[in-house]
Amino acid sequence: MRKELCETAHIKCEGYGHRRKMSVLVEATIGTSNDRNKQQSLQVEATTVAKVATIGAKVATTVAQSKEKSIEKSKEVVKRVRFQEPSLEEAMNSFELAGSSRDEGEKFWNYYEANGWKAGRNKMKNWNAAARNWIKRSHEFTTNKTGTPKQPSQDQLEAYLKHGHL
Repeated sequence: MRKELCETAHIKCEGYGHRRKMSVLVEATIGTSNDRNKQQSLQVEATTVAKVATIGAKVATTVAQSKEKSIEKSKEVVKRVRFQEPSLEEAMNSFELAGSSRDEGEKFWNYYEANGWKAGRNKMKNWNAAARNWIKRSHEFTTNKTGTPKQPSQDQLEAYLKHGHL
């Protein structure tokens, strides 16, 4: 609407954004003639100027309202959801859905429950991300209990043959 009014030369726009200034252009001819056509044209111009002024006021209030709404929305986006500790069942279900075992989910929950849901020294922000990392790194912490027994060294064998024990 503002653009159309500027193009038809009813208002003059200067600047951009919040520094924009709009002024209403009034053209009136003063004459001594009592010609009806001139009087009617002046009345039409006066009516047009009044309409333009009300439209300008509406535009200004609309801009102000939209600015307030955008500020309120940005404040809503900034609000963070406080960390919620998962229940044991939530953790176990999350691990099961991720393709791991429910037992591994219980180990995860017990570990962080004992440590106060902290990642290092800082309070945990997202337990789901911690669970994904737990699953990803779980192979690093498994021990091979069915491995081959350790072979005695040459010195231990000589000591056994000499003394009868290791």
